[in-house]
Amino acid sequence: MGKETQRPTVQEIARRLELSPSTVYRVLGGSQLVKDATRRRIEATAAEMGYQRRRIRRHVPRTILTIALFLPRSPDVYHRLFYDPADLLAGLAEGFDTVKTQISVSVNQPNPNLFEYKKSGNIDACVFGFTTPTEDVRALLRERSIPTIVLNRETPGCSFVSSDHLSGMRALLRRGAIGRERVRPCYVNFTPAQSVSALRVAAFRTACRLEGVPFRDSDFIDIDSIEQIDEAMIKRLSDRYNVVFCFNDFVAVYLYQVTLIARIPVPERLGIAGYDDSPIRRLTPQRIDTISLSPFSFGKEAGRWLRRAVIEHDMTPLQTLIPGDLVTGDTLAIGNPAKTA
Repeated sequence: MGKETQRPTVQEIARRLELSPSTVYRVLGGSQLVKDATRRRIEATAAEMGYQRRRIRRHVPRTILTIALFLPRSPDVYHRLFYDPADLLAGLAEGFDTVKTQISVSVNQPNPNLFEYKKSGNIDACVFGFTTPTEDVRALLRERSIPTIVLNRETPGCSFVSSDHLSGMRALLRRGAIGRERVRPCYVNFTPAQSVSALRVAAFRTACRLEGVPFRDSDFIDIDSIEQIDEAMIKRLSDRYNVVFCFNDFVAVYLYQVTLIARIPVPERLGIAGYDDSPIRRLTPQRIDTISLSPFSFGKEAGRWLRRAVIEHDMTPLQTLIPGDLVTGDTLAIGNPAKTA
C-alpha cells in the first residue's frame, strides 16, 4: 500500500515561510490580528501545501479566551467612588460560565497599535467599562472583527449594556411623592460626568412628564464641583423645592451633609435622592434613597454576549438596558414607610 499523504502541520508551514508557528496558527485559526500582507502569504502557502483547516468547534471547557478590558482613569477623586472593578470582573467571569478567560486590564483608551503587532497576542474580545472607545479604535476593531461591548454607555454602532435610567427616575419620583401633596423637584446635575449625566437628565425629563410632575429647564442645576454646594445654595433650594434629585449618591451625600449644617429637616422640608447605590451612602445617619447600579450585572450580561460572539460566532448586536432596583432609605419619603431594598 502507498504511504498515506499527511496533512502539513503549522510548524512545517512556518518553517517554509520563516515565520513563528504562533503567527501561522493565528492566521489559519481565523484571527485578523496579523498584517494583511503576512496573512496573504500564509494563506497562499498553506493552500499550496494542501493544508486543510479542521472545522471543529472550540471545546468550551478547554478554551481560554483573552479579553481586553479598558477602564477609565480620572484625576478627579469623585469618579473613583462610583463602582468597584472587582464586581465587574466577577460578573464577567459569571457570564462566561465554564469558558476560561484571561482578562487583561488597561486604563484609558487603547493605542490602536495594540492590535497591530503579534507580540500583543491574540485578543478575542474587548470590553470598555464606564468609558467609550474613540472612533478610530472602533473602526479598527470592526476591521479586525474583534467582538466589542461597552458598559454603562449607550454608544451608537456598538453593542452595549447600560442602566435603564428612565425606570430608575420614575421609581424615585414615586417614592418622593409619598407624604407630599405634590412634588416640587429640582435636579442637581454633575457636569464632569457628561457621558452619563446627559442620559440621566433626559431620563428625568421624561420621567417627570410620564408621572405628571411639573418640571422646567430652570429646575436643572449644573455643578462642576461638589464644593459649589453650600448653605446658601441649600437654603435657596428649600425655599423653592421640596425634593432634590441628585446625579449620584456622592452628590446626594454631600448635599445631605450641608443640609444638616443648614438645620433643614430631611426629608420633611427637603427630600434628597441619589443614584447608583454607592457604598458612600452608608456613611450618613440617614440612608440616602437611591437606585442600584450593578457592575456585576453589567459584566454578567457582557460576558454572556461575548461568549456567544467568540465561541458560537453569533455577532447579533446587543443593546440592553438593565433596570435598577429602588433602594429605599430615610431621605426621600415622608412618614418613614416600610423599606423595601
